Amino acid sequence: TNVAILWDCSGSRSAQVSLIMSGAAKTNVLQAKEIEVIQKFVDSCGDNLSIDLHNFSTYVEPKKTFSKKNVTELINALKSSVFDGATRFDT
Repeated sequence: TNVAILWDCSGSRSAQVSLIMSGAAKTNVLQAKEIEVIQKFVDSCGDNLSIDLHNFSTYVEPKKTFSKKNVTELINALKSSVFDGATRFDT
């Protein structure tokens, strides 16, 4: 099974929860909920799961591929995302 995650790393993502918290912690609130959903999805899939992570903001970063066996690396990659710049779909 192949799955793609399109992860928006634009600066506007941190603004989505700006009414809840301020500073760096505000991104973590949104991330935690999304990562929880991703973890539950991965847990429900078979062992042959392949996950392609596509980070994008001002540009699209090179794809990173993870398996169900290294889902911890995927979660760490999501948690370490830097939210800055603007979303740009034309690159």
